Amino acid sequence: SGSLTGATSGNVTMTAAASGIVLAVGNSATATGALNTDMTVPLNIDLTNRGSRRFSSITLTITFDPTKMQYRSNSAGTWVDSNGDAATVTINVNDASTGTIRITGFTQEDNALSATIMVLRNLVMRPLTAGSATITATVTQAGSLETTDILSSVTVRILTINTP
Repeated sequence: SGSLTGATSGNVTMTAAASGIVLAVGNSATATGALNTDMTVPLNIDLTNRGSRRFSSITLTITFDPTKMQYRSNSAGTWVDSNGDAATVTINVNDASTGTIRITGFTQEDNALSATIMVLRNLVMRPLTAGSATITATVTQAGSLETTDILSSVTVRILTINTP
């Protein structure tokens, strides 16, 4: 048997995964965009650490700086309920030119599936300037059929897009 040697001092930083349901703007906290080129930004519902929480509805507002990013379009996500039925998602892009998109969605049954990440909606955005731009989300309602209000169980991860 061998012996172990190592540092006698140092720092270790550990970050615990968020508990509950996470609305994640993008697949990671940062992304690289190409100037004047469309990029898809998924709005992910991450149920990985939800515990026994069920989920069936959400209302949120997406905001961004319209001088740095432009909304181009959106497409359906992968959110389904426990029966495999697709969620009903409504997106209001009337104020997208000023940097605001409103989204609401619901399912007829709570999501009790073992799925860990589902896409609420895919946004197609276009970086307009070099530098960094942030896309944020504010969740104003989240619920389940068994527990009406689960808003306190939802956290948001924003996206920073870096454009060279």
